[in-house]
Amino acid sequence: RLRQAGVTCEQIDRIFFSHAHVDHHLEIVHILFQNNYFLAPRARDLHIYGSEKFLEFFRGLRDLYGKWIEPRQYRLHCHDLTNREIGIDGFEVSARTVAHIPSSVAYRIRSPQGRVFVYSGDTDECASLVELARDADLLLLEASTPDGMKAPGHLTPRLAGQIATRAGVKKLLLTHFYPPCEAIDVEAECRRTYAGELLLAEDLLRVPI
Repeated sequence: RLRQAGVTCEQIDRIFFSHAHVDHHLEIVHILFQNNYFLAPRARDLHIYGSEKFLEFFRGLRDLYGKWIEPRQYRLHCHDLTNREIGIDGFEVSARTVAHIPSSVAYRIRSPQGRVFVYSGDTDECASLVELARDADLLLLEASTPDGMKAPGHLTPRLAGQIATRAGVKKLLLTHFYPPCEAIDVEAECRRTYAGELLLAEDLLRVPI
């Protein structure tokens, strides 16, 4: 999908991780392996961002795969963003812990032009997410299951809409749909609690903000 979007691993300099579940981190192994590709090895530094708990997990992952993913011709930098704010090339990045597993964080990114993007990762309802998403131009929220199948540590379309409304976001993008969502009208369930601009994520979707 990266190549279909016109992006290569070598062009990625910063990667932000929400938590340590396999469906949210596994591709880093492939990227690190690709960075050592003998015909075109990576030379630029690579930065990894996540919570303290995630970085502990990531160190174990590096120990597991050893030399196959360790940098050969570049440097790898790991940054703990647990409940912190940092500046990166004119962008302001904030991370807050959310209600999923101990390594889980959500991110708020403000561009030099003042546009704000917020990504929840996996999470249940929590005050920290509402505050992080306050007045965002685009909020990317998970909505894993239908309202009648609420799973602990996850949101439903109605709950996602409720968070977006409470935070006063301008545009809401829903993602992370489990198979039961294919049998419902996700947009209709979300509309019970959210009246703003609403999009449903799909591969290769581009959303201007």
